Amino acid sequence: MHLGLYLKKYQKLEKIGLIEIDLNPDNGLEYDCTLTSKGKDVLDEISTLEKEWEIVVNINDDDLEVLRKLALDSFEISYKHKKKKGFIF
Repeated sequence: MHLGLYLKKYQKLEKIGLIEIDLNPDNGLEYDCTLTSKGKDVLDEISTLEKEWEIVVNINDDDLEVLRKLALDSFEISYKHKKKKGFIF
């Protein structure tokens, strides 16, 4: 994705207080993002919910790794499809 598109998405997260954006970082990047305490709380809550879900569906580490790989692979397929369509839906 174009850097501007990433920044636009990050700005939405910043607007709701989950991250802070530094538009002039000292690390050579175009911009840098850090989680706020609210963002860290949300991330912790997501991790807790994921663990609860794993228990409910009785999933083991091997199954979880397969699901992660499937999800990541599907993102690439989805991106290629969207790119082919010019990102117009």
